[in-house]
Amino acid sequence: MELSLSKLDSADQELVMAKLDENLRSAYEKYKPVQHPTAVHTLPLSTSVLITGIPELKESKGYFSGMVLVPVGKAFVPIPISDMYQVYEIRDEKSDEKLIIAISNTSKKTLQNRVTVAGVIKELKPQKDKIIDAGQYLEVNYFTAL
Repeated sequence: MELSLSKLDSADQELVMAKLDENLRSAYEKYKPVQHPTAVHTLPLSTSVLITGIPELKESKGYFSGMVLVPVGKAFVPIPISDMYQVYEIRDEKSDEKLIIAISNTSKKTLQNRVTVAGVIKELKPQKDKIIDAGQYLEVNYFTAL
């Protein structure tokens, strides 16, 4: 909702918010995403976050380990999780925080310009043989080019 509202002027934003009933407005305020977080790595898992910046493509193989079983016909085929995501590093323009973001390969788009991404904080479990900082990443649900 934040990404949609960001494209509107303040009068239209207020008009949309006025249309929400009290329960919906309360839920919206409770689960509203954190914008431009200053301490990303201290946020609880499953926190919704909005970050604006220019993403830099990274090699996904070092960030994600494990397999996902994908149904093919009557059998399940194990697919490495790293083959399912495009991994980027993004620095938020306002807070100057860096964060790893992962976008499903099904999006078919490569992020190259300034974007706002919206997603959920997840736990990063790197492969044992790779030397990277373990921590958190943002699983991107939506993004918009600016």
